[in-house]
Amino acid sequence: MPIFKEQSGYENGVSRPKGEANPVIGYSKNICDIVIAMNEKIEQTKKRECNPFEDTAIAEQWISSVEGERGKVREREIYPMIEEWASAFGEGARITEIGSGQGICSQYLGSFAGMYIGVEPSVPLTERAKELYSDDENKQFILGNAYKMPTECKDADGVFSMGVWFHLADLDAASKELARILKHDGKFNIITTNPESYDIWRTFFDNYTEDGKMISGKVNLPVTSLSRNDFYMHTMEDMLNSLKNAGLKVELTKSLGAMKSNPDTPLFVSIQGTHKKTPMV
Repeated sequence: MPIFKEQSGYENGVSRPKGEANPVIGYSKNICDIVIAMNEKIEQTKKRECNPFEDTAIAEQWISSVEGERGKVREREIYPMIEEWASAFGEGARITEIGSGQGICSQYLGSFAGMYIGVEPSVPLTERAKELYSDDENKQFILGNAYKMPTECKDADGVFSMGVWFHLADLDAASKELARILKHDGKFNIITTNPESYDIWRTFFDNYTEDGKMISGKVNLPVTSLSRNDFYMHTMEDMLNSLKNAGLKVELTKSLGAMKSNPDTPLFVSIQGTHKKTPMV
């Protein structure tokens, strides 16, 4: 039986009939609904950044590259890290992945025996994930994005993302949404690009444009190039502050994925921590 409905029965990530008035209008005492209402207001006043992977051709290029990649940093370091992190959760736990792509990380959960929920904004990538993993009743893939997750408040024991944070323009909004769905004392693991390696990442792009923090252009991946990718060069301070301000305590940062040509500058960083409950005043 599906855990979450993508349309009927859910509106804006809240368990209520579509079209029914938002219960936070007025004096709702439900803090989760208040947070959702604030996020909805933000969504109304800003345009979400473009996601190249919603384009079918680019999504297919990504699928080809990731599924064809062998012996690179994903297999050597990233997947083993996810396995170790996920294996620490007990039986019956629920893990949510933000930006699950075609679901490949769901293969690398180690001894984790709970429920995995993959949330992804790209229809082609979500359909590929369902095609690959639909036989596993402990995995579910649903449409949604980092700013508006179609899951209930405090639903997840653990939340992780791989290669997503550098695609996001608004880290504050994403961190608040992460905190909304993560249980108190729940664990998070954000694996993203290492700010110290941005000069190396630039070399992977051809004929890119740069606008403030964002680079956009063709990017060369190990197997198949992406005809377009958008990359936000957030500072480590920006990433850490956005998590802290959302009530998320960072407990570990670990660099990984160094290239042989640049052994002292790893390409990725893992930011791990816990959702700490804010004391009532």
